[in-house]
Amino acid sequence: MTAPRRRSLRGLTLAVLIPCLLFSATLSGWITYRDLYGVILNDGFEMKLDVVSTGVAAFVQGTDHKELSRGRILNGVTADPVEAVLWGIESGLGELVEVDMVSGSALRAGPLPFENLAGLAFDVPAGRLIANRPATGELVTFQPGSAEGIPAGRIAAGARDIAMTQDGTTLAAVGPWGLQGYTRQADGTLRQAWTMDVDANSVAISPHTGQLFVLGPEGALSVADTPGAPLVNAGSFSPLDEYTDPGEIRAIQQMTSSPLTDELFGAASQLLTLDPTELTADVADFRRGYRDQSGTIYMGYVEPMQRIRSKLDLTYLYTQNLVPGDSIQYILDGTPLGDDHSPIGTREALESDADIRGLTDVVDQGTVYSSGIEDSEDWGLLKSAYAPIFEDGDGITGMVGTDISVSTIQDRTQIALAKVGLVTIVVLFLGGLGSILISLRLTGPLAAVQEGATRVAAGRRGERLAAPRLRDLADLTTSFNEMTQKLTSAVDKLTDETERVESMRRRRHLVHELATRARQGTPLPPGLAASREHGEGDAVMPTRILVTGPRENPLVIAILTDSPDALAALAEREEVAVVSDRIITHDGPDPEVLIEALSRFCTPDETSLLVIQPTSRTAWSVGSLIVSGQMTESGKPSTVSLKPGESIEVPVQSQLDFSLGADLPTGGHPWRLSIEEESV
Repeated sequence: MTAPRRRSLRGLTLAVLIPCLLFSATLSGWITYRDLYGVILNDGFEMKLDVVSTGVAAFVQGTDHKELSRGRILNGVTADPVEAVLWGIESGLGELVEVDMVSGSALRAGPLPFENLAGLAFDVPAGRLIANRPATGELVTFQPGSAEGIPAGRIAAGARDIAMTQDGTTLAAVGPWGLQGYTRQADGTLRQAWTMDVDANSVAISPHTGQLFVLGPEGALSVADTPGAPLVNAGSFSPLDEYTDPGEIRAIQQMTSSPLTDELFGAASQLLTLDPTELTADVADFRRGYRDQSGTIYMGYVEPMQRIRSKLDLTYLYTQNLVPGDSIQYILDGTPLGDDHSPIGTREALESDADIRGLTDVVDQGTVYSSGIEDSEDWGLLKSAYAPIFEDGDGITGMVGTDISVSTIQDRTQIALAKVGLVTIVVLFLGGLGSILISLRLTGPLAAVQEGATRVAAGRRGERLAAPRLRDLADLTTSFNEMTQKLTSAVDKLTDETERVESMRRRRHLVHELATRARQGTPLPPGLAASREHGEGDAVMPTRILVTGPRENPLVIAILTDSPDALAALAEREEVAVVSDRIITHDGPDPEVLIEALSRFCTPDETSLLVIQPTSRTAWSVGSLIVSGQMTESGKPSTVSLKPGESIEVPVQSQLDFSLGADLPTGGHPWRLSIEEESV
């Protein structure tokens, strides 16, 4: 028979959980795939675009869109000498406009005092604008924003543009008759001073250099150092970059000098900057048709369109007009300002014949057009829908365009696919982690018991294991902890008894060794004897008396203590001996120096010292305790009491019994010091 195969708990756990994990991952992937299927087929991008375009088109009023679409035609432009603005006249509407020198947009500044004005200049000394009525040649001055005009003289009829010097003394005008110059008389009237036969569309006088500039057909520029001086052909303006249309340069009918730089401003269907030195023209960021994006009407539509675009995750939302020549012109743009924003009036050519036909149907028939997926060079892969904007009376004034990037669809598809993979990975990770935790929960306590037994065998007797939650394994760890506790208790008792016996042995041995050293190291000088009376008068060698200093002048130190600890007393004696020898070696056998150094060995309750100098037969008390005793001289005893810090002279052929305390003990055993010879 073959032996049964053994399986670990961890292997069994993984064998059960892995299939469950695979099933969970498969189920999660199928659910996510259904979500992906809905994104691709059932989300209805085309229907969504059609609905949004139609809804926004219904929101935009046709009359407002028509007004925003209309570009301005300026019949005159001049620079303000004080403020950084340009003034222009739109004769067709009879309005004065304020042109922004940065954006090229125009805001209504008020009505004109007369109809059919052309040409505009600034009379700096009078602080007023001056314009020309071409039909009659009459000049009119007026304040910006005021409808009241004042006659200011007359020039030749038919003038297209005028310019005036900073001092207001000279006025130049261009018309079908060429270039004429007028000077102001003392009575304020103008008198023709010179004329030149040139083909000119516009004239300007620089406030900085006083030069006179004349712009002719095809952008040809002529320059005179001063008004009336001979004109010099400087060349023709050319586009600065590919964004500047050469036709815009040819269409310039009005020109004025910049109040801030040496450049010129030219007015066509939009503002241009003209560099008379480099002969370049630039449209910069100027609005086509001088349209304004900061007005109430524009912002009233753009802000809701921006919210709709952001809420519905659209790529672009805008309105546009179909322009003859197979191109479009953007009006409202819900894209925030930036590289993707199309300023009002921006034109773009249509690249697809299908788009041309579809947008034409939107304008002509009022239908909704949805484009296919198209790859635009500027905007990438887009799918678009267009709905017509109706004016009152069923006229169509524009269309709403809604674009969504195909990359968005691709991104959402990839996100859904990534979601499948991520969920699968997470499920497998969590399942594997869970299986490992479960396995550890089952096998961990067994491994802990095994490791604990190994540590106990290695000498860690206090080892304890935490009880797991599983009842059977908890009983096992409880039995293990009880075993280690009993083993630890028995070993601790045995160890304590062994240490106590060993401590007693070492203490007795140390006391014996110290006592032996004390007896061997304390020979008294000749003529001195010391002993301690015991019982019946037997004398033993004292272990608490030591001799230090040179042999010819020794010092005897007696340690008086009531401490019962013999080991501590002997150790103290050794320390006193070391300190005394060091002090005498350094300072000599001076009792006062030695007494001061030895005072630290005295305790208030049980220890004092007695220092004796045999050569002078003097004894000193050291410490805070009273040394008392009897001194026998010539057989006559007398009582002696040494207070702390006092000294006494011991006569020859006498003995001194001393002990601690104010009175001699009746049954005690005092120290006895005998001075036997005078020669000491």
